[in-house]
Amino acid sequence: MPDQDVGAIYALLSRVFLKETDAALLHELARDEIAQIGESLAPGFRARIAPPHDDEARLEEEATEYARLFLLPGGVSPDAAGWMAGEEGAIRADLEERISNLYEVLRLRPADFGLGNVPSDHVGMLLALTAAAYGIEPSGDLANRCRALLKPWGATFGETLATTTESPLYRAAGRLLVILLDDDAA
Repeated sequence: MPDQDVGAIYALLSRVFLKETDAALLHELARDEIAQIGESLAPGFRARIAPPHDDEARLEEEATEYARLFLLPGGVSPDAAGWMAGEEGAIRADLEERISNLYEVLRLRPADFGLGNVPSDHVGMLLALTAAAYGIEPSGDLANRCRALLKPWGATFGETLATTTESPLYRAAGRLLVILLDDDAA
């Protein structure tokens, strides 16, 4: 798969994890090549993202699932530090340093992704950073360094998400993340 396609997949997954589903995201996910992949990963995906994309009831269901998964206690933590073994403060400090360095090298700021108060070790932010690295230096050291931030925990997060969610959208996203982080798929 061409590197720009891989970068686009990282960017799309970033969007899925960073904000609740809206009509624009459903429209993007309904593109045939994306819907086909989503359906193969999670049967029911295509029906879930089919038009009309402004269906308030469906958007509300997805918003509720997003909150249950990523915002409420007992969900699936989207933060790297919650998945890594060791003292959380030390893990966060190490991650912050590595992430800050990558933002500096890539000449980016978290605000460049249009988000406010999202932890830098949030899966969506790390996916956005990885997408940016693919865009700047395909298959290079920067993309590998970004992926290295996801590798120790991302597959476990994706598998847990896929088995926890009731939504084909998030099930497909979790399974796709596992595939992306598999060294043989990269």
